[in-house]
Amino acid sequence: MLELEKALHQRCEADSQYATLGAQWTFDKQLIGQALQSVPLVFPHYSLHNASHADTILRQIARVLGTRRIERLSPTDLWLLLESAYYHDIGMIVPGETMRAWWLHEKFGTFLDGLKNHTDDDIRCAAELLDKNSDVRPQGETWPFDVQRALVLVMAEYARPRHPGESRKYINAPSLIDLRSPRTQLVPRRFWSLLGRICENHGLGFSETMKLPARESGFAMDEAHPRFVACMLRLGDLLDLDDGRFCPVLARTFGGLPPSSKAHKEKHHSIEEFLVDASEIRVVAECKIREAFDVTEQWFTWLRNELRDQSVHWAEISPEKNFGAVPSAGIIAVRLRGHLTSPDGRRPRFEVDKAAMLDFVRGAGLYSDETACIAELLQNAVDATLLRVWATNRSKWQRLHRLKDDQALEVLRGHLEKYPIDVHVRKSKRVGEENHWSVVIRDRGAGISRDDIPYLQCVGSSRKNPRRIERMYDMPEWMKPAGYFGIGLQSVFLFADRVVLRSRADDSMETIEIKLEQRSGSHDPQILVRVVGGKQALASPGTRVRFVLRELKVPKRYSLSDSDQETKRVARDFDALLDDELPILPSKVRDATREFGVNSLAHVRLDGCPVEQNATPAMRKRSNDRNEVFFDAGSGIELGLRAGNVGGFDFLYRGRRTQEHLDRWFLCGDVVLHDGNASQVLTINREKFRGKEARAAAEVGLNRALLSALPRYYERIRNDPGRAEECRYLALAIEVHGSIRDAGTIPRDECWRAIKYESSEVTLGDIVDSDRVRIVADPAWHELGLKSDSVSMLDDRKIVTIECSSVENWLWELLRGRNVVLQSVQRINDGRYARHCKLEWLVLRERPEDIVGDASVFIEIIVDALDRYRGRIRRTVPCPRMFRSMALAAGAERGLGYFDNVYGLLSPRAVFPFRVESDGKLSLEGVDELIRWTHEHRLEKETTEIDVARAVLALVQITDRVIGEGRGGSDDCVDYSVDDLRRRLRRRYGADVLSKHSGAQ
Repeated sequence: MLELEKALHQRCEADSQYATLGAQWTFDKQLIGQALQSVPLVFPHYSLHNASHADTILRQIARVLGTRRIERLSPTDLWLLLESAYYHDIGMIVPGETMRAWWLHEKFGTFLDGLKNHTDDDIRCAAELLDKNSDVRPQGETWPFDVQRALVLVMAEYARPRHPGESRKYINAPSLIDLRSPRTQLVPRRFWSLLGRICENHGLGFSETMKLPARESGFAMDEAHPRFVACMLRLGDLLDLDDGRFCPVLARTFGGLPPSSKAHKEKHHSIEEFLVDASEIRVVAECKIREAFDVTEQWFTWLRNELRDQSVHWAEISPEKNFGAVPSAGIIAVRLRGHLTSPDGRRPRFEVDKAAMLDFVRGAGLYSDETACIAELLQNAVDATLLRVWATNRSKWQRLHRLKDDQALEVLRGHLEKYPIDVHVRKSKRVGEENHWSVVIRDRGAGISRDDIPYLQCVGSSRKNPRRIERMYDMPEWMKPAGYFGIGLQSVFLFADRVVLRSRADDSMETIEIKLEQRSGSHDPQILVRVVGGKQALASPGTRVRFVLRELKVPKRYSLSDSDQETKRVARDFDALLDDELPILPSKVRDATREFGVNSLAHVRLDGCPVEQNATPAMRKRSNDRNEVFFDAGSGIELGLRAGNVGGFDFLYRGRRTQEHLDRWFLCGDVVLHDGNASQVLTINREKFRGKEARAAAEVGLNRALLSALPRYYERIRNDPGRAEECRYLALAIEVHGSIRDAGTIPRDECWRAIKYESSEVTLGDIVDSDRVRIVADPAWHELGLKSDSVSMLDDRKIVTIECSSVENWLWELLRGRNVVLQSVQRINDGRYARHCKLEWLVLRERPEDIVGDASVFIEIIVDALDRYRGRIRRTVPCPRMFRSMALAAGAERGLGYFDNVYGLLSPRAVFPFRVESDGKLSLEGVDELIRWTHEHRLEKETTEIDVARAVLALVQITDRVIGEGRGGSDDCVDYSVDDLRRRLRRRYGADVLSKHSGAQ
């Protein structure tokens, strides 16, 4: 019999008035023990939470207290300890109807989305499998079993954090799970309520446990100590550490444990030293795998914290004076086999110094001046407004999203007019040589509730706010808050030392005032929160933010940007003789507000006057341009589009301009990204894409938006005589952009042929219709005072000559399908311009005799191939007729992405036999593999491997002569031997390989 159970029975025998408690416990022990056998139906992959777990908890509590202190416990405390050990996990029993109700609740969808980022692969895949919006579908003939396993894993994750609250509910209403507990009026209902609160607290924070009453009237004449009982339950639960907690038969029946459960199983197996008594708790573990180390370290951290908290508050916990102390924390450490840990048995980890981080943000120039925080705070206001608008009419926005309505964004803008954002900038006072400027930002958004306050205290934690997550569930991506970086409010403290917020949540009548103050000498802002009423309360939902910026009456220095129009005017009109102040800062705040408001979805008012949005919403118009605006709901991109003789798109994120630009021939405008979380798309200063993947995703989105918008754009302009030029450039853009041309969404229109090339009389139609196009590309062309390309025609328009500094890629695309010849390469160093190559190209309809003008051109190609600064170690070169045996088939060329392609316009191609190291060293390493691979991918099937070897040897000999002449590389860079290559090839292919090749002449 358990020590605590024995003590209760002894008290009942000694005093019959406590017999009721003993009888209730005896029955409940059997009843609850049987009920707990249902837990594995939902948690088959968890450690056992049955009677054995409860008994272990009671044994550990007995060890912590010791016999003498157990004897001093009241019968009611003994009864509460016994009952709580068995009842605390009763909430892990989940009736079928409860699971169905959870499944149908809208919160469950949000939860399922969150599981897709779970660290356990099994649970993450289960969430994907069960998500109705996911592309993942059950596969194979046994798919019902996969779905069954996925459902169990997901339901267990949903139920686990709720089970403490469910335990309390079932204790107070056992009939909810058909628990037929024979409760009589002899045990007061208050005791069951206390028991429910005690059990619930095993899953809550320690501060909540301290809210339990320290003393209560117990059964008969004794006292109860609910806070003490709850603390013992928490400690006993943490001390069930020995192995044997997992049932292998149950795990096998379930189909194996997921990785997270395996880690917990290993945690129990890793215990090497374990001591629990009234004076000390000591536990040492050594884990074999990192995952087990992680969960063990977390568990030990909870144990250390619990012992620390109980020790600090023991005077408020102990059931009576002189009861003795909680055991001290001895060595509580975990090791990872084969790895070093900290002296306290914890994994070494990086931590961030908050003051140093703020200094870094200042020093890194992420926020260049005081006005930088304005855009952050305004974006917070827009985010809150979007959340409120979404909540007011979810069905409307869902319907627009489902229909992929391209007018959805305009409908949203119209709706947002009802929720303007106000900004007021006023001088509050003058202190000495400083002016103090009050800035107030008032939105009419979702507001801040009491539950949101903890998430204001930690940078970046707003994404974890369950209230915010729940409200955003099922929200279209293009409508979701930007969720920048969680630094909106904190950014103010880079420039101000006090911020006051007053906010009323849209589901509350309560106005909360939050004062945040950065005191001198303190690294962390101090936060004070109170409820305000009367005139201080807000009449409608939303948030008002107020802070003060300081500035010298006449600043010693300041900076201006292109958008600071008011500031430029104020600076220009300042009379240093007559004026005693230069209000740069308030002007910059107003300019920043206008800059934000011009492109914002929401409507912004500055000092009571609306900030005029662009006539074409969210698009910054270029001078004399008429951008057409399109919204693609699928990609979440709003596109300002115009065809013309210039091209390129600027990127904005949710209306805020970035420094990102993407070239697109003959198409230009603004690309506003409304999809994606800012922290995943942008760098922290919001000026650049966050890496190549983010940029690639933006480009994919732009291409999709273009394919959606161009047909509609074409329909708008094709019959408008005033936009004929625009139509011609649109047709040209379609012709030279393969992805658009091949999509076939717009009819091919050859009106582009009438466009004149470089303001000459020669049209693009003339160029493509000619038999021969001669292109002379000289980088010094413009240095010679020639501002534009020269174009001429000869022989009844059959020959066109273009002289220019470089050939635009779109022109090559327009001439695709023709045969290209590199006619000449002239290296020039005339003293006025850096050494450069003047190239002459021929673009022919007929097939040429060769792809190079003569052997001297190929020598120049070899010189370029030997350039150590080209980048990649392997190069390909054009393959002239003399080396035809080395020519690669077209299919092989697609696999040359990791080669540096010298004169890549020319084909066929050959792999250059030399490796060019970054230090300029030249070697023939891998030449045997090159010969074999070239033969395998040869252009002409009649070519033999010995033909390839002979051609490679000839190319090596020519290149060696070029190097010997000092035209590529140098003698000290040579790391090869032509004679060794000859001997090696002769041994492999015979003497015929040394016969003279045409290219070796």
